[in-house]
Amino acid sequence: MNRIFVRMIATALVVWILTVPPGLAAGARRGTSLVVTRLDGTRVSGELIAVKPTSLLLLAGNGVDASVELSDIKSVRILRPSRAGLFAGIAGAAGLVGGGLLGLTATHDVEDQLVYGLIGGGCLGAIGAVSGLLVGAAQGVDSTFAVAGQPEGILAGYWRKLAGLSREGRLPEATAGRTAGPEQSGRPRFRLSVGASFDAVGRISREAQGSFRFPGETPPEAGPYPASFTQHSDYLRDRHFRPSNVGLGYEMTPHIVVEAEYFFLGSPTSFAWGDLEFTSSLDGRPYRGVGNALIEARFSGFLVGLSLRPLAPSALERHIFEIGAAAGPAQARGTVGLFPAEVVGRLAVRKTALAGRIRASYDFYPVPAVSVGAVVDWRLMQTNLSGLTSSGNANFVDTVDDSTAPFLRLTEVAFPPLAVKATGFYWGLRIGVRI
Repeated sequence: MNRIFVRMIATALVVWILTVPPGLAAGARRGTSLVVTRLDGTRVSGELIAVKPTSLLLLAGNGVDASVELSDIKSVRILRPSRAGLFAGIAGAAGLVGGGLLGLTATHDVEDQLVYGLIGGGCLGAIGAVSGLLVGAAQGVDSTFAVAGQPEGILAGYWRKLAGLSREGRLPEATAGRTAGPEQSGRPRFRLSVGASFDAVGRISREAQGSFRFPGETPPEAGPYPASFTQHSDYLRDRHFRPSNVGLGYEMTPHIVVEAEYFFLGSPTSFAWGDLEFTSSLDGRPYRGVGNALIEARFSGFLVGLSLRPLAPSALERHIFEIGAAAGPAQARGTVGLFPAEVVGRLAVRKTALAGRIRASYDFYPVPAVSVGAVVDWRLMQTNLSGLTSSGNANFVDTVDDSTAPFLRLTEVAFPPLAVKATGFYWGLRIGVRI
């Protein structure tokens, strides 16, 4: 458990280090590029030098300063350079490392950990690269803001934001003494969201050793005898789209969100069966019976983590991409049906384990306070159910002579640790409100 937790924390740190938005780093000194359209339809373009009380000061491409009166502006378009390649490389590397580390915990079999690590790294690396490509491309999408006809309060906030994108606003001496304005200090910091997704059930196929004995017989006939069990589960054929999580996020900065999520997922089902084979000490003949288990479990849990985004939602930014990681406790609750069994029915089971999640998401903000979006998650959720035994009358047949009549014998079966697993990819939709 501790090793898995350390890996999850390491993954979160790797994602954090590799995906810190370039805008958070020092060194940017140039102002953003604008195209300003006047009321008469003429345009002035160039680097934004400063936002004055009554005008915008631009440096045109020919090196000549141009001043445009605020009262004479119809609209302003912000020209954004694309960082698709850079972000694809950064997010792809983060996904490769993070997915590899999480993939190592996707199985309890040591010999399969490398395979799962490669699969996790490859899949998450691809998702990260695509997400980074989209984020970088989104940064290259120009933003246009209509000025004419807007209320003075909205324009005042807009000019403050635009001042931060100017060369003067990006100088160290300007940013060092800058204090949060009314709009910055009073902006919504909490985000409440609800989501729904398609269930994904982790695939399990493995062999494990258990045992059985005959409590009504005398030694050596009573046993115990070894038994080999095969466990298998696959992705649901009839997958359901259902509510899956409720989240609360707190914006530490416009680019960093601390989030807590309560999730509840569907019912992965797995089946384990084994041949109960033994050679009788009474007549020396080989016999075979059957023992099996049907497991249905539901996962729910609480995750805490970080999400990072290059752009913050505002009147100028409506297309927001995020990538984040979270970890926390999850509980598998469900039923196990065992055969043979003394009592007809199912055994209730409950087990707590560590869960993790890596998420890439896109949100569209019709207004800065409301969003609708889509998410792709890779979730780590699995545990083993140990100590399961059952007893009842099992049917045994002669494995050599088919003409021998079968017989019933009171049998106690000790099953190997049985896995319940919902590790896999999930995709869905969410809506959010900033408060």
